[in-house]
Amino acid sequence: MTVQELIQHLNTFPQDTEVMFSHVDHTDYGYKLDMDEKDIFLDDPTGENCEDMDDDLFDEEWNYIGPKVVVFNLDLED
Repeated sequence: MTVQELIQHLNTFPQDTEVMFSHVDHTDYGYKLDMDEKDIFLDDPTGENCEDMDDDLFDEEWNYIGPKVVVFNLDLED
């Protein structure tokens, strides 16, 4: 999903609707978390599965050099 597609989808809801994150963990416990601006940011899409990514997205020292992505962080600490 792109930012444009996300905006188009969000435009189908009333603009004064609150936005929350939802997550069910491995124990089937459900969380619903308020969204805060600090939880949305640009970052690398790398993580535990970066071995599945194309080699041309990394430099010779295996630093990620590809495009950034918008990340929605599920902050379970707050």
